[in-house]
Amino acid sequence: MNQFVILFAIVVGFTYFGGTNVPKMLKDNQQVLLGVLVGLMIGQMNLVEGVVPDPPPVGLSDEQCDAKCLATHICTGYKCDTCSVAKS
Repeated sequence: MNQFVILFAIVVGFTYFGGTNVPKMLKDNQQVLLGVLVGLMIGQMNLVEGVVPDPPPVGLSDEQCDAKCLATHICTGYKCDTCSVAKS
């Protein structure tokens, strides 16, 4: 999915900065393409209301907790004694 968003961002950038090389269909729909790109990016960042991430696992070891904290940048919700990644 990330590769698709990057490719789509390149296409949108081309429509805005491609000059005379941009096909008429893309040039006429620049704002629609930009809106779709913003929607894809917001969807990937989980900023959509009502979309809930997976429930946090219970009873992780400190190493597993640190790995989850590194991957998600969030330590809350994990039933760990400490989260050394978040504190540092």
